[in-house]
Amino acid sequence: MKLIPLLLLLPLYCFSAENLEILELDSGSCWIDETSSKIVSFGENKNFTIDERALFSITAEIEKKLKAYKVILPEKRKLYLYCNSTAAHLVLKFQGKGQGICAWASHNGKDLSLDFLGNYEGNTKGICEGAIPGELLVYGELPSFIDPVWDRYILLAGPRKIILTKSYYFKEDKVIKRLKEHFPGVKIERNYMIRQTGEYMELTTTEFGN
Repeated sequence: MKLIPLLLLLPLYCFSAENLEILELDSGSCWIDETSSKIVSFGENKNFTIDERALFSITAEIEKKLKAYKVILPEKRKLYLYCNSTAAHLVLKFQGKGQGICAWASHNGKDLSLDFLGNYEGNTKGICEGAIPGELLVYGELPSFIDPVWDRYILLAGPRKIILTKSYYFKEDKVIKRLKEHFPGVKIERNYMIRQTGEYMELTTTEFGN
C-alpha cells in the first residue's frame, strides 16, 4: 500500500482538491482518497464514492436475506476494500461467537450491489472470503445417508460435495458436528470461495467502526 499525490489522477478523473495524498492498493489497481471515500478501480475503468446511505442500504439487504433463514446479523462488524487487477469490492464482515457472516459487494455505477453472501468459521482477523451457504465438502469415502434421519439435513450428496436443505443454510456447523459424530473418520468442512489474489485495507465509518 503506497501513498501517491492525488494530482496524478486529474488527467483521468475529476477531483475537487489538489495535491492530496491517496492510498494505492494492489500495485496501483485501485487508488483511494480516504478523506472523501472516493475509490478509483482501474481494472473496471470507473470511480465511485462510498457513503453511509449506501452502507445502510446494503446492510439492510443482508439482514433481509438472512431473516429468511432465521439468522440474526451479528453486531460486531468490519468493512474492507478489496482490490485486484480486475475489480474493486467492499467486504462486509460480521463477527459472531465462533463464526460470522461474510458479504462481498461491488458498485454498479449507481449503488452498491450484493455479489455474495456467506459465512465463515472462527475469529480470524482481516478479510473474510466466505463459505457458500448450504454446501459441505467431503474428503475421503462418502458416507451412506440411507437412514431417513438425514433427510432433514441433506438434500443431495455427490462424490465430494453435500448440499444441505434450506433449513440448514448458515447453520452448517450444526450439520458438520452431527456428521462427525456419526462418521468420525471422514473429513467434512465448509465450501469456501476462492478469490483472485489482491490486496485489501480496512475502512472506518459510522456504520462500521473499530
